[in-house]
Amino acid sequence: SALKQDLLSSLTPQQEGEIRNTVQNAMRPYWRVLPGSLASNVVLIVRLEFDESGTVKDESINLISSEGGNEKAVRTAFRVAKTAIKRASLQGAFKLPAETFDGWKVLELEFDPEKMRKR
Repeated sequence: SALKQDLLSSLTPQQEGEIRNTVQNAMRPYWRVLPGSLASNVVLIVRLEFDESGTVKDESINLISSEGGNEKAVRTAFRVAKTAIKRASLQGAFKLPAETFDGWKVLELEFDPEKMRKR
């Protein structure tokens, strides 16, 4: 999307990839989707904002889109994703490079249980 490009324009593709990996690896221990549950078939795009220390701003976690599952499954999947983001943030797990803050202060992340299971 144009919005996403704007926000990430200050990062090289390599930097963007590293930041996404850092964020996803930081959340992985806290992101628990029960295999076989309805929420395990839901793919989410979640938008979040960070402050300069790499802490997620509490009210900034928003669901942008979802694929698969009914409304209840989507709500459950979003709650699980939100919990993972907040826990990782509380643990100080998002170790992001201060010099590229403008490139990661707002991120849109994909939560895909299928990809997570393959790792």
